[in-house]
Amino acid sequence: MLKYKSLWFSWLIGVLILSACAEPTLAPTVAPPTETPDPRSGIVADFTGAVQGRRTDAEALSDVNIGFRILETGEVRTGENARARLDLSDGAIVRLASNTQYILERAQPDEFGFVLAQMQLLLGKIWISLTGGEAQIETPLGVATVRGSFGIVAYDSTVQVMRFDCFEGACTITSPVFTGPINPLERIVLNETNSFRQPIPPEEVQQFIADNPESARLVVTLTALPPLAPSATPTPEATPTEAATATAPATATATLIIPTDTATPTMTPLPPTATFTPAFTILGRHTVRGGETLFCIGRGYGVLPSAIAAANGFAPSAALRTGQVLNIPAVQWTNISAGPACVTQFQSPYPGLPPSGGITPTTPAPGTVITPTTPAPAASGPKVVLADYVMWYDTNDFSPNYMWDVPSAGAYNSDDAATIQRHVAEAQQACLNGFTPHWYGPEDARTTNNFNQLLNASSGTSLQHAAVFLANIVPNASEQYLIDSINYLAQNWGQHPNYLRIGGRPVIFFVDMQRPWDSSSPSSLALAGWQRVRAAADPNHTQLWMAEGLYTTYNPTFDGLYVYRIAHATSPTAYTKQPGFARALRALEAQLRAAGGLPIGKLYWGDTIAAGFDDTRSRNLPPGTDLRVSAQPFAIDRRGGGYYSDTFSVTSQTNGDLMVVKSYNEWIEGTEIEPGSSYGNTYLNLTCQFANTFRSR
Repeated sequence: MLKYKSLWFSWLIGVLILSACAEPTLAPTVAPPTETPDPRSGIVADFTGAVQGRRTDAEALSDVNIGFRILETGEVRTGENARARLDLSDGAIVRLASNTQYILERAQPDEFGFVLAQMQLLLGKIWISLTGGEAQIETPLGVATVRGSFGIVAYDSTVQVMRFDCFEGACTITSPVFTGPINPLERIVLNETNSFRQPIPPEEVQQFIADNPESARLVVTLTALPPLAPSATPTPEATPTEAATATAPATATATLIIPTDTATPTMTPLPPTATFTPAFTILGRHTVRGGETLFCIGRGYGVLPSAIAAANGFAPSAALRTGQVLNIPAVQWTNISAGPACVTQFQSPYPGLPPSGGITPTTPAPGTVITPTTPAPAASGPKVVLADYVMWYDTNDFSPNYMWDVPSAGAYNSDDAATIQRHVAEAQQACLNGFTPHWYGPEDARTTNNFNQLLNASSGTSLQHAAVFLANIVPNASEQYLIDSINYLAQNWGQHPNYLRIGGRPVIFFVDMQRPWDSSSPSSLALAGWQRVRAAADPNHTQLWMAEGLYTTYNPTFDGLYVYRIAHATSPTAYTKQPGFARALRALEAQLRAAGGLPIGKLYWGDTIAAGFDDTRSRNLPPGTDLRVSAQPFAIDRRGGGYYSDTFSVTSQTNGDLMVVKSYNEWIEGTEIEPGSSYGNTYLNLTCQFANTFRSR
């Protein structure tokens, strides 16, 4: 009947190599500020290079100085070759490496007077020194917790890898691939599908002590603990051979290659810090086809096969799998041996061998990125405001037993032409650019017919609508069903004057990205599937696909990213995290643009706002009629528009291209802005204010 979404981690498949970083020495070279400590703050006690910050997320970034204070939601960013030291109010110390983005979410005293600090690390590397209390550091891949101890947390957004070093005390990590305690003097490195544990080399512990003088008591820990054995062993590099592909099992996983910090210990103030960047520059990505080998691929691109293996975290002797996506690094193969050369999937800067004796496919490989000649590359244009629209109501669905309020116009049937015409008029009253109707594919006659009705009813207006394709609702939806549905949409609606196009491209929203494959499996399975679907349905990116999620797992296979739902029982302020997700998308966009890897020249961010949430009466629905993922019902108070205003205020920090109102008429979940019996046109009017403000930015 309808769909429930939980915000959860989606993870980008990337290179499994975390680059080494030198440790910064940021001793307190200046006298501590005389300002009275605040239990909810941190103070910049030392820095070097270009460092910016803001006291709270309501302020703009500015250059910091000694004594600069950040409060809850405050932020510090270090630039190239810059470093900073933050002193929390109870004596805890956080040191930031170069190219780091750090947010202090909360800092409150516990029952013992120590600070419980909740932090976000969106990019880079931090060193934690606690005299007590607890620090929780959230990264896009998981949460590292350090209690009364010392640790290092690093996150590389380019290759989507997290590292956590626990030096002493109680450390834990929470992530989809590993959750549990970390032993003292142990390191864990993880990405979206794998984790690897090993002892921290003694020389790196000595380096940490040298760079963090307050941690000198670690010397006791060094001698008191027995040695740790790694929980996994990296695959040894065997002599490279030209083994064919297709023999590797589908469940084979890459081995994480663990870097070491090799900087020489130093006690001099402010030593240089290595930039936190991947070990390889990636030229592009290649999807393996049947029969291809590492050497065949290397010959085609003129790239050293062993470098391709290293950039992807496996030994050169490892067999490849059909459909496996490989990062192709910028390491030239200067003396290419004779042999078959594979057909390339992007232009390499190095001279390779022409395809001969290799594989010449008759169809594009999954995930092939083809730069389109038409339409033209996307450019920043007018901002668009849409509202989720459901098209499957019967009159008996509207009951106080099932929903917290009912439409002021009374119960209706979604097939009714007069009802659709009224909704079109109310969309204009709310200053919307259009609806995002929920569509289940061409085999669902009701949502297909009602989409046709909506387009026809909008004729003569400026409204333009974009489908939200809920393939997750379709039982056992195959990849071919996805392809056929997308083709149906493009052929039947894509050029309709009232279908939304941006830069000439019909816009399609997708949800629940893993469900068509297996929602319990790693997102790598879904990513590979979506790459096949894109290659078959729209390889030239003549359509604009918006992926649902928090992270950039599916970009640039998808051209944009948005959050489907921002209200959650356990996190009523989840909407406040949207700026961080948007910044991560913009960072990826910049990286891809520099590498020439943006299929349409841009990635689109979609903000989501909501008037409220209340599905507490959905438990009364007749059995079998609620098709959402099972979850505990909950409610978020609308506060007469206060919650709606709060969710909209966050959009000023995202530089969003689109904004989606969740929703126009999702009455079962209580997110609707359609006029209701208890509030009339209140939310239509608020939506008009928000829409005009958003478009004016």
